[in-house]
Amino acid sequence: MIKVFLSGCNGKMGQVVANLINNENDMEVVAGIDLSEGTNNFPVFKSFNDCNIKSDVIIDFSHHSITSDLINYCIKTKTPAVICTT
Repeated sequence: MIKVFLSGCNGKMGQVVANLINNENDMEVVAGIDLSEGTNNFPVFKSFNDCNIKSDVIIDFSHHSITSDLINYCIKTKTPAVICTT
């Protein structure tokens, strides 16, 4: 099972990606990060510093302003990322 951390999970593309992953048998969203509120079946953090959930990969569809924090988090946790900042 591939554990996905979804950055920008409450945005339009984040919701599309979350729904696509939800339909897969070998993937699951284990956590997300977003400044805006949303309805999710996984924990959502407002900051990378608050996240304590391990994932196999980060998929990013967030705002470019958090890219630096995202990269620092990836380096710190040794987590690969797919960055699709819009």
